[in-house]
Amino acid sequence: MISKRSIDIVSSFAVKIVLIITIIFLFFPVIISITFAFDPRNFPTFPPIGFTLKWFENFFRMRTFIEGLKWSLIIAITASGISICIAIPTSFAITRNEFHGKNILLAAFQSPLIVPGVVAGVAFLTFFRGFLNIYSALTNLLIAHTILTFPYTLRTIGAAIAGLDRTLEEAAYSLGANPLSVFRHVIIPQIIPAMVSSFVFALAISLDDVAISVFLTDPYVYTFPVTLMGYMKVTFDPTIGVASIILLVLTTIIILIIDRLVGIDKFAAFGIQR
Repeated sequence: MISKRSIDIVSSFAVKIVLIITIIFLFFPVIISITFAFDPRNFPTFPPIGFTLKWFENFFRMRTFIEGLKWSLIIAITASGISICIAIPTSFAITRNEFHGKNILLAAFQSPLIVPGVVAGVAFLTFFRGFLNIYSALTNLLIAHTILTFPYTLRTIGAAIAGLDRTLEEAAYSLGANPLSVFRHVIIPQIIPAMVSSFVFALAISLDDVAISVFLTDPYVYTFPVTLMGYMKVTFDPTIGVASIILLVLTTIIILIIDRLVGIDKFAAFGIQR
């Protein structure tokens, strides 16, 4: 008969093996992409045979990459800011009121999380150009990325507003403060961490998007991931490894900011609550 201790040992060993395999599966492609950036050969292969920085020089000399990175940052920062401005009053309406259709409204707000990116991209393209006759790539991208990031800002800010201490607001009102003063001096200071963390996370979502953006760009306004995808269709050299490093650095900075502000564990637990 197998003892309980033996079962525990085997189970623990199996969990460790699965964990190691999962880590390798997740990080090995990233490591390979990074090594590509320093390979002196014109075609990325593994392992590299030497070390060079010429692909970094090639990356920064290419105007399309720099323009793509510029537009990605402009779109991501603007869309994230707009998303937060919409999420704050929406969160107040949802967390502090009960009304018919509330659950349906919440489901609609969260729908960008479940709709496939390609489907959303085609829908945005059809709606903007076929129905609204909006042909500005920048306008279309800003609206689409605002909608894309809205569920994340709503969940984060909604959780913060739901957890506010209402006695502070009541005390401010009892001292003669008007609603605007209460909002500025009592509510905003309490939700600033949630606002910043939701902004940073929305920034990461926007910067990483390619499925929607590829349908809405034009020759003058295009995002970095779309530029990278187009480059890989024509040329496959270690410059793509440099692009991967750039995206990895940006993502790492964003994660560190989130962890510094609220902690990754707390951020992952954010949700609309009552």
